[in-house]
Amino acid sequence: MPTSEEELRRTLLALANDDLDQKLEPTGHPELDRSIHSIVARLRSVASEEESQLVARGLAEALDLNCIGSWEWEVPTGVVTWSEKTYEIMGLACDTTPSYELALNHVHPDDRERHESALAKCMEVTGEYALRNRIVHTDGTVRHVVAQGRLHRGPDNQPLRMFGTLQDVTAGYKEGARIRELEESALTSQRKLEEQAPLIIEASPVAMLMVDSEHRITLVNAKAEELFGYDRSEILRKQIDDLVPDHLRDDHKRHRETYREHPETRPMGRGRYLHCRHKDGTLISAEIGLSPIETPDGRQTIAAIVDLTARKNLEEQVRQAQKLEAIGTLASGVAHDFNNLLMGVSGCANIAISTFESGSSPPIYLNEINRAAQSGAAITNQLLAFSRKSEANVAVFDLNAAVAGMQILLGRLLGEDIEVSVRMGAESSRVLADHGLVEPVVMNLVVNARDAMPS
Repeated sequence: MPTSEEELRRTLLALANDDLDQKLEPTGHPELDRSIHSIVARLRSVASEEESQLVARGLAEALDLNCIGSWEWEVPTGVVTWSEKTYEIMGLACDTTPSYELALNHVHPDDRERHESALAKCMEVTGEYALRNRIVHTDGTVRHVVAQGRLHRGPDNQPLRMFGTLQDVTAGYKEGARIRELEESALTSQRKLEEQAPLIIEASPVAMLMVDSEHRITLVNAKAEELFGYDRSEILRKQIDDLVPDHLRDDHKRHRETYREHPETRPMGRGRYLHCRHKDGTLISAEIGLSPIETPDGRQTIAAIVDLTARKNLEEQVRQAQKLEAIGTLASGVAHDFNNLLMGVSGCANIAISTFESGSSPPIYLNEINRAAQSGAAITNQLLAFSRKSEANVAVFDLNAAVAGMQILLGRLLGEDIEVSVRMGAESSRVLADHGLVEPVVMNLVVNARDAMPS
């Protein structure tokens, strides 16, 4: 058996090392053993209390970080204890004496009845409660809180003590309220859009139809009435095939069945013209976009139809203009070559006329040859001006003289059975124009007059 000094030394060493869980062997001295065990029990009690305090402080900090206050209520005595956070949530100083009545006075008047009902149910039945309500802060602001409590009963099953928490959720409530407000606003906008959808469709500048799974037209807007020439009462419930030209219906049915098996949103502008039929039978060049939608009556298809007839006509005009441009280029080349030939004819005529002696008149045919060459040159100048290869030759000249000079040519043009009578104005009529463009105008007037004669 160890000596009392050794046992005491070992015990004191264990105490010094905080090894309080070490089993202490008896020293053989009962009074000493009792003293040692008393000291160890005291130390263990102190250690347990300090650990509990550390846990309590950690829990209090965790609650404080989450804006949660705690409270305790001894029901028989009415003594209430609040944590510092509970005082802060209520807006009260920490030296204020807490009580159930004080807490109830801070509950929003509209929530008090519900609060007391929940507490009574906890006391009588459930033993715990959780309630979201409002409290009135000391500064007058309204706070949103979540109150929770649990009841402990005594041996006689009577309420003994209640523990609980109080959490300030005002910030989260406001954020949630803002989100709910945004959601409600979005729903309101959606409802308004749904209510206005018929008006939007009706006012659309694009013709719109809706077709059901049986290919019947179930919706039509004003632009579609205008495009197809039908009244709304005539076109509703018609088959969509009735708006397709007869020679295209077989192809349309194949495309329609393919689309029904694989419905998809198909935008307009795929680079090809489709054709619809007007009520009077005329063809309408169109571009069509399709969108499948689900309705209470099943899947239907919205068709947006754009009339491209005017665009197609414009494209045809552009092609004609391109053809005219090509003709103008060709005419320019021909005019240049023809002008060169006329220069030779005119030069030869002038040489022949110059061989006659002065005082003698050259044969009239030589003058006519020269005049015809000059007229031909004027025509080539017109072709060049038409093809924009030559600028107009604008000058001041006497219109009477120009018309008089055309009298023989006009006679030959009209024939022997029509007499040409030229009556000039008394005064000189000088004009600023292209001489080569005036002669064709006069010739056109004369030819039109000849064509208007009975025989």
